[in-house]
Amino acid sequence: MEGSTIEIAQSLITEFWTEIFSYAEDCRLTSSIIVSKARDYNRKWNKLAETHPDMEVDGLKELIKKQLSETPYFKDIYPTALKYL
Repeated sequence: MEGSTIEIAQSLITEFWTEIFSYAEDCRLTSSIIVSKARDYNRKWNKLAETHPDMEVDGLKELIKKQLSETPYFKDIYPTALKYL
């Protein structure tokens, strides 16, 4: 995955939300899945951060946590996910 930090973040966060929404549509979304997927995408981010000096390690995890905490649905129904991110 090549591109600027912003492009990489947008791509990964879009993939994350697409996957999360697919679980939600199938009524299979849990806090464990949210945490697991956030960690998976954060690992991808951190791997890229090794070669992109402008990318902060664990930056994607912080972005995901911020977005989840600002979305009432996730904040209210999946507080455990926020706790473990």
